[in-house]
Amino acid sequence: MDKVNGHFTPEWLNRVDYKIVFRPLSKVILASIFRKHLDQLLGQRASKSDIILPEYSDEKVATIINEIYNPAYGARPVEQYIYDKVEEELIEQVMNR
Repeated sequence: MDKVNGHFTPEWLNRVDYKIVFRPLSKVILASIFRKHLDQLLGQRASKSDIILPEYSDEKVATIINEIYNPAYGARPVEQYIYDKVEEELIEQVMNR
């Protein structure tokens, strides 16, 4: 809030009704978000096809989170990883059947 108060004028800040400060996500919370997105994606595919769905152990998820973790970007890297890696793997399996 000190940075906000130093950057904006008091007149402008008085026009803002609510101030919300977002803190960086921890790796534990990011792993939970990753699992939730992954479960949703794989859960949708599980009943609709006969492809082999990838499995993600806790160790594999921890490795992925360590690889993509950047506090400045929040959960965006999770969605990007799932889109680039997991969905790509599923698409390749479907195409190679």
